[in-house]
Amino acid sequence: MLIFYSGMFMGILPDQEGISWESHLVGSLMGIAAAFWFREELEDEEVEHRAYWANEGEDAPQYFLPRDVFDKTKAQRAWEAEEARRQQRQVGAAGVLPRPRPCRFTMPGQVNGG
Repeated sequence: MLIFYSGMFMGILPDQEGISWESHLVGSLMGIAAAFWFREELEDEEVEHRAYWANEGEDAPQYFLPRDVFDKTKAQRAWEAEEARRQQRQVGAAGVLPRPRPCRFTMPGQVNGG
């Protein structure tokens, strides 16, 4: 590898008469300084353009299941659905919404009403 890259290093130090190595040294130092100075600048080809649809749907996430799906058991949801049907029937018959009854459904190990 040293043989392949030695020509690159030897090109920095010119061996011809009339070409100064000082100008090559100053040019390389100015090139390093310019690279450091413009390191934050981007050309138009380097700017990453996102498609118009790339941000679509990032505002509000859409979930497959309702967010409270694990808050209640299947039996509790069935009981609530039955209570809603019962209230619908009573409203249809009387025309007035009945007073809500206290929840009598308890889980094992749960105190009534809590």
